[in-house]
Amino acid sequence: MKKYISRIVIALVAVAFFMEYIDSTALVTALPLMALDFGVESGRMSIGITSYMISLAVFIPVSGWIADRYGTRSVFAYAVLGFIGTSVLCSLCNSLTQFAFVRFIQGMAGALMVPVGRLAVLKNCDKHDLVNAIAWITTPGLIAPVVGPPIGGFLATYFSWHWIFFLNVPVGLLVFVLAIRYIPKQPVDRQRGKLDIPDFLLSALSLSGIMYSLELLGNNASSFVRPLILLFLCILLFAFGIRRSLHASLPLIDYSVMRVPTYSVTIIYGTLSMMVIGAAPFLLPLLFQDGLHFNAFHSGLLLLSLMLGNLITKPFTVWMMHHWRIKYILFLNALLLSLSTAACALFKASSPVFAIIVCLFLMGCFRSVQLSTLHTVAYMDVPQQMMSSANTLYSTTLQLASGLGIGLGALALRFVASTSANPHSLAHYQLSFVLIAIVGLIALIGYGKMEPEAGKIIAN
Repeated sequence: MKKYISRIVIALVAVAFFMEYIDSTALVTALPLMALDFGVESGRMSIGITSYMISLAVFIPVSGWIADRYGTRSVFAYAVLGFIGTSVLCSLCNSLTQFAFVRFIQGMAGALMVPVGRLAVLKNCDKHDLVNAIAWITTPGLIAPVVGPPIGGFLATYFSWHWIFFLNVPVGLLVFVLAIRYIPKQPVDRQRGKLDIPDFLLSALSLSGIMYSLELLGNNASSFVRPLILLFLCILLFAFGIRRSLHASLPLIDYSVMRVPTYSVTIIYGTLSMMVIGAAPFLLPLLFQDGLHFNAFHSGLLLLSLMLGNLITKPFTVWMMHHWRIKYILFLNALLLSLSTAACALFKASSPVFAIIVCLFLMGCFRSVQLSTLHTVAYMDVPQQMMSSANTLYSTTLQLASGLGIGLGALALRFVASTSANPHSLAHYQLSFVLIAIVGLIALIGYGKMEPEAGKIIAN
């Protein structure tokens, strides 16, 4: 019976994750049409994405405290309800200001739905079943980027962009009902006490500032000097917040979980791998369209091979983690991920399309293995009483890694481009991939220091 309930919880959380990803990826293709209706330039529509990301950065750190105080089941279920409710409100917006505000509110719901959903899986899943559970809940993040843009483009072109925000309503309502019915009610942690407001404000200011500065780095219209200064100051503020938390009696996030060796590796060195993974989707379209002069349609078709590699490798990844040592999977695959990233520097206009597809497919395979393994390793040795803090910190790190990957790609591109008068030279994009790959190689230091027996608990 417990395994049956566990599977239902995993399925519900996976569907909720798919809702969040499909909402974000389908929206991107409709932004130009939304700009026409709002009477603004298309470039200004990015505030709808930025406000959502900033909201995630602000409220993800407090998700663990809320889940402990009010119960995992209730928080997850009502976060799903809030997410689809604000999605409907997005469709009713008739100005950019309204849209940005509602997207920020939707980000609050998303900040609770995704981390608390993952926490629900961790609390209702045995350690030896963790590999399969993590594989299921990470799959939507690989499928949604493939199906989201075509669906969003189809609805926006042949119907209206408003329909995009109704996609998740029937599914979300079903998830809400089933979550209330099947997710076990967890005991409320009365020892968490009141919310540490100074801790929350330090976290909110520093993380939102980091995400905003990374957004500016990815915006070619802005200077990169001020975003870098803002990023540095916010990192210092975040470090001060961590130091304060270490001396607090009831911190927002218990950073002592970093003493778990496998967990600290995923947070410190795994972030580098996730930055490499996040930088590639940002740089590849620029390489194809500005460097190789492919049109947007052909560029999108090539990227499908990257996503295909992600999906096909998923079942094999589960098998590997059950039969191979985690240390060697992370180390060898991180090396292959960096090499495949650097191989993009070899792309030229004369390169055979088949060779480009094969390279992207292999990169997709390595991305999938690294992400699935990191997501599993992060929690396998964490004691159950520290799972809430571990999940909150890891969810925050994932959000930061996503922005850091794009910021790293933009920074590498700008650094290389600053040495030449031609901002769209093919060599600039090629060298940028090499610099990104070097960052990925640094992670090998941490993976190499892992104990050979790390992850033995999830092996057969």
